[in-house]
Amino acid sequence: MCKQHHYKEALDFYLKNPSIQLEPSTYTNLVLAWTNFRSLEYSRKIHDRILKSSYQPDIVLQNHILNMYGKCGSLRDARKVFDAMQLQNVISWTLVISGYSQNGQENDAIIMYIQMLRSGHFPDQITFGSIIKACSISGDINLGMQLHAHVMKTGFGHHIVAQNALISMYTKFGQISQASDVFTTIATKDLVSWGSIITRFTQLGYGIKDVYLFIDMLTQGVYQPNEFIFGSVFSACSSFVEPEFGRQIHGVSTKFGLGRNIFVGCSLCDMYAKFGLLPSAKVAFHQIENPDLVSWNAIIAAFADSGDANEAISFFRQMIHMRLIPDNITLLSLLCACGSPVALSITILSLLCACGSPVALNQGMQIHSYITKIGFDKDAAVSNSLLTMYTKCSNLPDAFNVFKDVSENANIVSWNAILSACLQHKQAEEAFRLFKLMLRSDYKPDSITITNLLGTGAELACLEVGNQVHCYCVKSGLVFDVSVRNGLIDMYAKCGSLKHAQDVFNSTQNPDIVSWSSLIVGYAQFGLGHEALNLFRMMRKLGVQPNEAFIKKTRFDPDITTWKTLLASCKIHGNVDIAKRAAENILKLDPSNSSVLVLLCNIHASAGNWEEVAKFRSLMKQMGLQKVPGQSWIEVKDKIHIFFSEDTSHPQRGTIYTMLEELWLLMLDDGYDPCHMLDINI
Repeated sequence: MCKQHHYKEALDFYLKNPSIQLEPSTYTNLVLAWTNFRSLEYSRKIHDRILKSSYQPDIVLQNHILNMYGKCGSLRDARKVFDAMQLQNVISWTLVISGYSQNGQENDAIIMYIQMLRSGHFPDQITFGSIIKACSISGDINLGMQLHAHVMKTGFGHHIVAQNALISMYTKFGQISQASDVFTTIATKDLVSWGSIITRFTQLGYGIKDVYLFIDMLTQGVYQPNEFIFGSVFSACSSFVEPEFGRQIHGVSTKFGLGRNIFVGCSLCDMYAKFGLLPSAKVAFHQIENPDLVSWNAIIAAFADSGDANEAISFFRQMIHMRLIPDNITLLSLLCACGSPVALSITILSLLCACGSPVALNQGMQIHSYITKIGFDKDAAVSNSLLTMYTKCSNLPDAFNVFKDVSENANIVSWNAILSACLQHKQAEEAFRLFKLMLRSDYKPDSITITNLLGTGAELACLEVGNQVHCYCVKSGLVFDVSVRNGLIDMYAKCGSLKHAQDVFNSTQNPDIVSWSSLIVGYAQFGLGHEALNLFRMMRKLGVQPNEAFIKKTRFDPDITTWKTLLASCKIHGNVDIAKRAAENILKLDPSNSSVLVLLCNIHASAGNWEEVAKFRSLMKQMGLQKVPGQSWIEVKDKIHIFFSEDTSHPQRGTIYTMLEELWLLMLDDGYDPCHMLDINI
């Protein structure tokens, strides 16, 4: 049965017939077979029968048993066998070291190696390969360099196994120069040598160097590249500006017969998707023979990342039809797709594009239902993506429901996602309520949490809340994070507390362009143009150059808020000409904005241009526009109070108007002369 590779049947038969005595070679065959199957249960059964038999295993069989337990991941069983051996050789020591290294116990591997040296056993190139791998996992570069010196000293520095291990170690440490030196010294490079250096160069972003190595490998013609080398090269090609070289490598992979390989196909899908060549990605996918879940995930992610939700969902349905069970990666890609502008038909797509920034909420909700059906709704990563999707779809109630369902398994990303949703949808009070709940739940906010909160405080212009967040930053040490400091500067500036904004800025050791931009814009928005210009000159003098961040912050491409701010400033300074231009630009962006015409009327009235006032009043009547009542708000004891002009709905209106009358009398006593020219009733 063993000769015909029926190992399970042979072992079952042997276990049912304990009186049978096997030949030593049969024991070896059984151990070797179950080493490949990696079944700890059967491995222990075989070992137990060997111990109960009359056969005394020699060192060769004991080493096979060591290897069997190591491959099964049971280092405790392997160590028991090793310690019970009357005689160990270099293979015995190497197998235990390799077992520790392969199972993530690199420190135990290093300790075992030191014990081996102390016992008088001399390591060979296989031993060095295993211990160097353990060292690379540990991240101890100094120990790695000591091992390299030891390898050279013992004469194994030119053995291919040790050299390949050194290349892998140095590239993992990011020591490209040392890795290249070792690679150059290899007299006869094998496939592992080429694969190690090419793969690691790709992972470290050395795309062009990676491709040159690949060309050198093809030129030498000694080894045929395997699917993993091609995958690395395709990944390197995806960082290029043009796809032409990637297409050529695609042709080479087909020539070597790897065009239908799963790994190559997935890499091609990813490469073509990054170039935006989705039809080519689709062709590469369909060439894969028997695509697995990873392959389907690759093509779904390709279309999802490009914003083509319809195509991504189409592939998802095909995958389900093939009876493949999606994993969290599949679902994350689909949720990503449903948070981007998509539609079910060309007509709807055109309408949505005309409307602005729509999202596929219905598709997202269908996917959410499927996620719940297959039991992925409690997965934190999937739930976080659902939160993001509903936020992008402006469906805050469902976002809150998702957060509530996942609250027991929520992580910092979940909290940041829901706080960001509150910020995007102007739910400031809810954001601060959640922040307090987060602290009570023993979650430690990070810089992203604080930045979201400061953004909420800035939008609300609530200085008291901003001060509380600032105090927390000081206590937690987050105040030293540059993004938090920039958030504090922005918050204080928008709240009008320019002194506090300046204090935070002054205490920043190396203010970046965002720090400067926030403070300059703060001064500019409150009419302190000279201070803003002085700061700008100082920034230039210190060598900080305005970049895209500064332009976005200062909004050189003005939006409606910028034009409104300029128009309001014109009222203060009485500049009619600039006011006209500002009003024209506002009406281009929002033709039904009645407050602009009212403000422009007031500016003309202040300048005595009564004909212009009459013209604008007539224009508003013709357009059927009515002035939207202005409102003010104030935050007192964590509660927002909103007021309209001549408001009679507030429950404390009696007290409020009494106080206003007292303030009015005090103003008159101080000589205030109100300007009635601006009291225009439209």
